Amino acid sequence: MLEDQSTNGTAVDGTLLRGKDKENDKDYRHTLESGSVIVLTMTPTEEDYRFIVRIPQREDEAAERYEENLTAFFLRVNDIRQQNHARLAAAGGEWRGGQKYNKIAMIGKGAFATVYKITAKFDGVPYAAKELEKRRFMKNGILDQKVDMEMKIMRKIQHVSTPQPGKIT
Repeated sequence: MLEDQSTNGTAVDGTLLRGKDKENDKDYRHTLESGSVIVLTMTPTEEDYRFIVRIPQREDEAAERYEENLTAFFLRVNDIRQQNHARLAAAGGEWRGGQKYNKIAMIGKGAFATVYKITAKFDGVPYAAKELEKRRFMKNGILDQKVDMEMKIMRKIQHVSTPQPGKIT
């Protein structure tokens, strides 16, 4: 079984799976067979990755062992997914600053992003971090030009250093 979780799209035997549309199982899952062709859509399309599924024939005893191993694998994957979901829920499902920064407060929110005040864990220097919502910049699996515009705007910003108590600037 192949489940599409990509933003660009995945096709199996010419059928495009839709990772975003999970309302209908058949739109994002597909059972693989020996000889199935998987295409991972890239940008530009001439860089697409193509795979052919090969499933070897198994002896009766080997088939039983394979089924046991496969079942154990899916149980482990399910446990890991549940642990990850629990971890995200406990963390509020959002970025907290990682190892380098502390997320202090939200400064503002716009149509495409949220800006947070963060401080460096090492020295407490304050920064602003802009979090972009990736799905708002994707259309039919292709990154929208708005991301490029946003990055150009961000590069033009001239940061003014504000004096901090006890520091000479």
